[in-house]
Amino acid sequence: MLVSLVDLVSRDRLPLPPPIPSASSTISVLVYIDGAEYMYQLVEDDLVKVFSRFGSIDSVSITQDSMSAIITYTTSIQAEYAVSELNGRELASTSSVLRVVPYQWGNPGNPSIPIIRKYTCRFDIQIDNDKEFHVARRIIGQKGANMKRIVKQSGFDAKLRLRGRGSGFLEGAQKQESQEPLHLCVSCKDYLGYKAAVEQVEQLLHEVYGEYQEYCAMRGQRFPEELGIAMHEHPLMFHQPTTSVMESSGFLINGINTPTSGGDNDVESLIEQRNEARRICNFKEADRIRDILRIRGIGLMDEPGGRGRGTEVTTWRYWRS
Repeated sequence: MLVSLVDLVSRDRLPLPPPIPSASSTISVLVYIDGAEYMYQLVEDDLVKVFSRFGSIDSVSITQDSMSAIITYTTSIQAEYAVSELNGRELASTSSVLRVVPYQWGNPGNPSIPIIRKYTCRFDIQIDNDKEFHVARRIIGQKGANMKRIVKQSGFDAKLRLRGRGSGFLEGAQKQESQEPLHLCVSCKDYLGYKAAVEQVEQLLHEVYGEYQEYCAMRGQRFPEELGIAMHEHPLMFHQPTTSVMESSGFLINGINTPTSGGDNDVESLIEQRNEARRICNFKEADRIRDILRIRGIGLMDEPGGRGRGTEVTTWRYWRS
């Protein structure tokens, strides 16, 4: 969904102010959209049209994914004016806001991006909601059970929202479903809570996709072999907290320094132990081992209904940094 930034900040609003005089020094602002539940791109022409109304622009730098940009003015007054007028402005017909914050460049060509205060991502469901398979109902769970479980696993900090066609979620002034394909949005202020929610959503979708494969087989329908997890993270979510941060936060389980211990063999051993605990219905122990692996930055994906040795029914990977 590509929308003009000019339209978003101007629609149903007072006109933006005329340019103000330029002066001497240089200062920059970071621009991005917060809470966006759709893919967007910032375009240089739009940025110039909007931000040149606050002063003379020295340069515009857009990130490779076109989802954030750095505007450099010729004076600090102009940059402060843009921040005061635009930061936090709600974008028309969306639940998103425009973020315009002061930006200090680090080493030339290697700027340090400010730490984002909320981690967000979007999972594309890739199955249309219909009256037979009811993919939306399977994701949400009976009376919201799946969503409630994921929120609990994240420490009650995560927020989940199913959006798009067939979601039943009504938005905007017209209170209508978004016409985007069905997708699930996840947001969380705590990094470990965010990763826990992401892991749980991935496991849930693997289960739903397994059920969909069985559904297609029973009806003689083609199952899309390319169907798999499709997740897009917030463009500014670059860095995972370091080991020292997690250690200083007290994330030690039963005395184990989880972020730094063990290698691949240790991981597979823990997976074997976890699956044995699941087999004998010792879910408390299985959850404890899963938490150890999660804090070490390892995500688990269980094959729905799988049987066999741990690594035969459970795959794992390191979280992207």
